[in-house]
Amino acid sequence: MYPPLNGAVHFGVYDECKSSCQLVLSFDLGDEVFRLISLPNAAVRQGIVQTSVIGGSLSLLFYYDRHVDNNCFAIWVMKDYGVVDSWAKLLAVDVNKEIIRVLGLRKNGSILVEAELTRGWGLSSYDPKSQQVKNLGICGRPYYFHVDNYVENLVLLNKPNDAVSERGVSRKRKCRSTSDEERVCQQKTQLEERVCQQKTLLQQQKIILKKQDKILKQQEIILKQQREEMAWQTEKMVTLKSQLAILIQQLRGQRHV
Repeated sequence: MYPPLNGAVHFGVYDECKSSCQLVLSFDLGDEVFRLISLPNAAVRQGIVQTSVIGGSLSLLFYYDRHVDNNCFAIWVMKDYGVVDSWAKLLAVDVNKEIIRVLGLRKNGSILVEAELTRGWGLSSYDPKSQQVKNLGICGRPYYFHVDNYVENLVLLNKPNDAVSERGVSRKRKCRSTSDEERVCQQKTQLEERVCQQKTLLQQQKIILKKQDKILKQQEIILKQQREEMAWQTEKMVTLKSQLAILIQQLRGQRHV
């Protein structure tokens, strides 16, 4: 897998439902969606397809299996990303059987290949003009070689990196100051939220106290009414008692007569 291009990574795949038809499968790292890209119509559909990035364009390293006669490989480049008709053949070379597979294209026009040496396998450079294979002195196991694009950076290997270090320190300080500001802002926000919560709680408590005060007043009114009722009942009982006493005296007087 080569570096992302247009925010997506690309793989060479087979569609088993269509007689092992080969396609390019892309995975967008942004929306996490898989998409299929068709191969050029003129490309041979047998062999192995490997995706690459050459000159900022999606590229295909297409080659036969090493045991097939007339071993060859071709490099195709998609000039307009996503447009199938923009596929263009950059290079097509017939090679001998010592080349196992193609790994990439160099700036000088030579091709990095994995080749079978007298003893073992190694990383080699193939010149399309002279059709010569040059051993680069890097040995390994077959189908384990991998090459990638070189990207320059600001780190100097043979000189002091004071400027880079100072820049890194300043960036760290800036990051620290930014993080401190964010921390203070976060604490301020949390404090404001707490104050707001306390105000809300106080308002709720005031509402509860008002309701309780209203209930107490209602209970006082009810209690007053009950007292008045009891006083009236007591007065009524006293009156009835007096009337009963008078009635008893009258009855006793009638008996004496």
